[in-house]
Amino acid sequence: MLMQRLRQLGANPGEGDHGPLTERHIGELETRTGGPLPGSYRQMLAELGGCTPSEAVYYNDPVAKIPVMFGWFYDYSELMDAIKSYEEVLPDGVIPIGDDGGGNLYCLGVKGDDSGKVFFHDHGAGWDEEARSYLSRGDALPVHLRYQTVYLLAETFDDFVNGMWSEEG
Repeated sequence: MLMQRLRQLGANPGEGDHGPLTERHIGELETRTGGPLPGSYRQMLAELGGCTPSEAVYYNDPVAKIPVMFGWFYDYSELMDAIKSYEEVLPDGVIPIGDDGGGNLYCLGVKGDDSGKVFFHDHGAGWDEEARSYLSRGDALPVHLRYQTVYLLAETFDDFVNGMWSEEG
């Protein structure tokens, strides 16, 4: 069902480095994130890899109460780079999996109570000054600050994908 929905939205397997991930690459991701990836997300990576819908796709933002654009799901290299780039900003066990095309991230919980949940990271969230003071002292960011950078979009990856829509259908 999930793959059918993604294909309805125009997502097709990426090509070359953007193509479906091998079991080795998925295993490396799981090692990097500290546990198994949620099943339906793992399946999407294995069948589609990094993929971009062929049409404009949106998700109804439950906080802003407006549709937000979905850009693409990251391929293997983008995933590994994004995980490293955002590990000090995002909550532990929450990884970036895609982008809106404007610097905001779609994220997936891969551990603990957040496992399977989809979050939105707004790069303009107003926690920067407080976070900078911690980082300038060499201190780790407290958990509450990391959760100020994301908010919940969907309880599961399937719910997230099924909640996507396009003007085409």
